[in-house]
Amino acid sequence: MNSHIIDFFKSAVKGDKLGHGYLFFGGNVDEMKKVAFWLAEFLEVSSVDTMHIVPEGKDIKIEKIREARRHLSLSPYNSLYKLAIIEGAEAMNINSSNALLKTLEEPKGNTVLILIASRPSFLPDTILSRLEHIRFRGVCLSEVADSFIDPRHVDIIRGSFSDASEFIGKISKNNEEIVSFLDSCLFWFRSLLFSDDKDYSISRIGEIIKEVEKTRDLVLGTNVNKKLALENLVLNFK
Repeated sequence: MNSHIIDFFKSAVKGDKLGHGYLFFGGNVDEMKKVAFWLAEFLEVSSVDTMHIVPEGKDIKIEKIREARRHLSLSPYNSLYKLAIIEGAEAMNINSSNALLKTLEEPKGNTVLILIASRPSFLPDTILSRLEHIRFRGVCLSEVADSFIDPRHVDIIRGSFSDASEFIGKISKNNEEIVSFLDSCLFWFRSLLFSDDKDYSISRIGEIIKEVEKTRDLVLGTNVNKKLALENLVLNFK
């Protein structure tokens, strides 16, 4: 367990400096979740006063965030604190994020909200700016890549535009497949930062990563033509 983070929270509680909102990022999800529930136990928050939200499929629906808001708005049942943990927080859509923002703007004194995110860059700046960021010691890049990079998607990234366009036509109406493809793109290009691949410069890889993140926000958070947005993204790879 990340002992430095445990020590941080112990000190914060002892000094009466515990915040209302935290972002856990940079480490293994199970490890980050373990620390979140350790904090609930350390604060002696009962199961009734603790809420845990996870994505349903690839998304966190606004209804779940509204439940969290109601949970945090009520006084603790038999604890000193109300606590909510949102796992996979980057899966919130724009409506979910906006609903959560209202809670972060007006936190109650006896509440703690923890967001656990593998990809914090996918969260809106309005959310990020209202959280204390807790960076965990990361896992090795190859372990992360194995989880997110689909070799079939790499073939699309490196192949011809006509093949990519045909593939995009097949997935453009399925958000789960779109997210899977964008995850492969994101982690594959990040892996190039540490490889000897000479097809892309470091600066170009950085630009492409930003385009992938921008495209994800567009296709999942707006009414943009998804097929066109994905085709424009793939053109950036060539």
